[in-house]
Amino acid sequence: MEDFEELLGKLGRRVRALRKRAGLTQAELAERAGLYDVGEIERGKKIRAGKREDANPTLNTLFKRARALGVEVKDLFDFPEEELSEEGRIDREILELLRRKDLQTKKKAYEILKAFLK
Repeated sequence: MEDFEELLGKLGRRVRALRKRAGLTQAELAERAGLYDVGEIERGKKIRAGKREDANPTLNTLFKRARALGVEVKDLFDFPEEELSEEGRIDREILELLRRKDLQTKKKAYEILKAFLK
């Protein structure tokens, strides 16, 4: 069973991965989300009142981050399995790329992929 600190670390790494996948800098994500603590959250830490404390993001801040990243809140907790094979990682990345697209774009991508793999 994981502890709270471990969960915060996983959440921070997941936010960082989603941010990089979206092609955003920490500053860009902070601006989009209206938050200032993106870097601290990604490191599992947050600065409050001039001292470093464990981060405890609220549901509201998680919602803002997810919206700015173009994902649902539940996706922030979709932690990658440590033992995922290269094939599994590629499958997941392809699905993640498509997840953020509209239906028309998904249909076009499907037709291109289908033609390419024949």
